[in-house]
Amino acid sequence: MSDSHKKLIRPMIPRVIRRAIMISLISSFFIIAPLLIAYTAGFRFDPKTYHILQTGVLSIDIRPRSAQVFVNDIAINKGIPLRLANRAPGLYHIRIQQENYISWEQDIHIESNKTAYIKNITLLKNPQLQEIKNIIDVEHIYSYPTSPTIFLLHKENNLYTISSYNTKTEKIIPILRSDTIPTVDISATQPYVMIIDKQTIQIVSFDNPGNPTAFDIDNAPTQWQWIDDKFQPLYIQQKNTIYQLSFVSADMIAKKTLKKNIPWYIYNNTLWTIDGTILSNENTNIDNIETYILDNPITKIVDIQNNYILVQDTQHSHLIARNIETNSIATIEGTNNYYNPFNETWYIYSAWEISTIDRQGSIQFLTRSSDEIFSLTTIDEYNNLAIHNSKGLHLFNTTFYIWQYIDLQHTIKKYSIFSPDRILTISDDKNNLYYTQY
Repeated sequence: MSDSHKKLIRPMIPRVIRRAIMISLISSFFIIAPLLIAYTAGFRFDPKTYHILQTGVLSIDIRPRSAQVFVNDIAINKGIPLRLANRAPGLYHIRIQQENYISWEQDIHIESNKTAYIKNITLLKNPQLQEIKNIIDVEHIYSYPTSPTIFLLHKENNLYTISSYNTKTEKIIPILRSDTIPTVDISATQPYVMIIDKQTIQIVSFDNPGNPTAFDIDNAPTQWQWIDDKFQPLYIQQKNTIYQLSFVSADMIAKKTLKKNIPWYIYNNTLWTIDGTILSNENTNIDNIETYILDNPITKIVDIQNNYILVQDTQHSHLIARNIETNSIATIEGTNNYYNPFNETWYIYSAWEISTIDRQGSIQFLTRSSDEIFSLTTIDEYNNLAIHNSKGLHLFNTTFYIWQYIDLQHTIKKYSIFSPDRILTISDDKNNLYYTQY
């Protein structure tokens, strides 16, 4: 080969530089490739902590499924339920909105190698109240969360009237008319209502309000107790005898005799009584006798279960742990109580605080309000609450601790909620009746 040809094919880059470039490319491959693999696997560098963290996941499943999801004000054009993977750990602002619904907003923290869930949420519809004009002068609403039927105490021709009203069919059934105010009470665990008028007790089913069962009594009972029995749901006291009311025989069955007129409770056919600060049971087996002494006089036994006893004094509720040698007694702020049939949880609340007691007897402080709390009820199977306070009606999400105000443009006096169909019924300060879906 001639010298001129050798000159033409001689490399323009010296061998040392070519070798340096090759070494750089190979080194870059071994550096960049693991970084790309780590990035693809969900690892990110945190400049604040100088640590490498694995990404997290955001999972969203809410209703309605047609709602639009925004993450840090960026629309996510995916259907619900959705899963957003490879999210750098940190705080994200989530907004979920739908036309004619109240928007839901919350800051969600996504952690490394974990999934943050937004679920068990149903957006609230913008309320559109419709007046129920064929019932007027409503003084009270009685409801059970799983039933579309409500019972109304209202005035009609100067008589106190109890009527049932079906919020789905709008059917009205008169139950009672009286010249005196009847006593009304709702079972915590079953859809029954008790109506006491003079010398008669009626037990009415929310599911079949047109077929009440009536019992004649000597006088209005001084105490009564609902029990979780479909056919014999109520104990009442007449003088010193406790009777059980039976749907089967439409009769009053004598169960226990009291030595004196003191607060009582029957659990598993065992009588419990209160004498001042002393709570005890009357058991023929001396080994099964239990006695508890509290600091203040007890006014009421709310519930007894295998593992706990819930009682009240004039200012507080107390949870007594049973079958524990230390006889642990916990004090809870408030004497108002509400039982959630969906998850068998007690809500204990004062004017400012709400706590829960689950079926295992564990106490959890739920929330505190700066506005006076009047009443609360569950709105769905996810344990979210409707809370009526001095500012109006709010829905409280027990998972994310979010308060949402429902602007009904009326001053609420009483309200009821039918959870399955999300129907809200209210009476206002003028005793008019309205309903809406939420």
